[in-house]
Amino acid sequence: MQVDWQEILRAVGRFCLLKPLPASPAAFVDAYIKAYYVPEGEIGDWLLQHREYSPSQLTGLLNQATHISRKTRSRLIHQLQPSNSMSSKSS
Repeated sequence: MQVDWQEILRAVGRFCLLKPLPASPAAFVDAYIKAYYVPEGEIGDWLLQHREYSPSQLTGLLNQATHISRKTRSRLIHQLQPSNSMSSKSS
């Protein structure tokens, strides 16, 4: 996925009048792609540190990360729901 994103940035850069491309959208997508590779033991902390993503974006990320156990995935998704808070982190 990371290589695909870099290729998209290069292609857009050829046609875009802005040089260099704005970093903010690129960094937003880049961090989201890299989050897929965060180890299971660190993903809860990553979710706490990256509140710029919506709960549905974070849920989608967790659902695609096959290296995260079902138990951990379910717990984190439950914590992402609006009625719950990620601040009450439990391992």
